[in-house]
Amino acid sequence: MEKIKIFIAGDDPLLRIGLRIEFEQAGRFRVVGEARNGRDAASGIRASHPDLSLIDLALPGPSAIENVKYLRKTFPAMKIIMLTTFGDEAMAGAAVAAGADGYIMRSVENRRIVRIIGRRVVKSRVAPLPLRDSEGQYAFV
Repeated sequence: MEKIKIFIAGDDPLLRIGLRIEFEQAGRFRVVGEARNGRDAASGIRASHPDLSLIDLALPGPSAIENVKYLRKTFPAMKIIMLTTFGDEAMAGAAVAAGADGYIMRSVENRRIVRIIGRRVVKSRVAPLPLRDSEGQYAFV
């Protein structure tokens, strides 16, 4: 089985390292790139063609929302999941309106993020799986 290619964009190196380790230990994923700002994220994603990009909503550089719009237009089949520290429904809604497939709160532990993506996002390649947890920690459209 071919591994799912993941790109991680976030300004916190510990977040990127932790997620990379968890994705690679899960065995189903391969991290094909990382970026610490919006400009590097867009160019890295263009170069690596991931199946899924995990992008911090507070990413410096061109806004994450602008990046999502560009990425959705350029890579319509790629899944885009936003990581956010904002509990604001409006901010998450703006990301989804821009083309993101969903969001996950950064307070969710890395291992659980990998499980959520494996169970919900990857499976949605076949059929969309609307999902929202009762605590508001993640939602997919």
